[in-house]
Amino acid sequence: PQNTTPQPTPQPTAQPNQGIQVTAGPPPGTHAFGYGETLLVNQCFDLVTGVVATCSDAAADIKFTFAPGQGGYILPLHESEHSAGMGSQPSKATCEASSTFPLPLEMLLPSETSTGDYYCFVTQRGLMVYYGWIRPTAFDASGLTFDWKTFQP
Repeated sequence: PQNTTPQPTPQPTAQPNQGIQVTAGPPPGTHAFGYGETLLVNQCFDLVTGVVATCSDAAADIKFTFAPGQGGYILPLHESEHSAGMGSQPSKATCEASSTFPLPLEMLLPSETSTGDYYCFVTQRGLMVYYGWIRPTAFDASGLTFDWKTFQP
């Protein structure tokens, strides 16, 4: 007599695929970005490449200054402009549609009253126009801490 009891078919154990590596990168549509970036007083920053730049360099987009007893100032440089503040993170379309001005962004003391808003910016490199936002998160007499994102042109 043969055993007619069905035997379970062994199932292969799934093996992880070693060929796929997931790396965190910029959100889709992002050219460059940073969180918790620090810019010291009188330093300049390039919002297209995300590096501290020499203030005389045409790639420098903003400069941070501080006036004791008054507050901090983000100065737009070399054709860079920014919008009025917004309470929530803007999209590229929102920044493209925003009115921008080449005026200093004044942040009054205490810093908690002047941080947290998003400011769209526009800057240019040759024929390429870049939009993005900057969000000051803290500042004092030594420097500025901010988050920023530059969208793909």
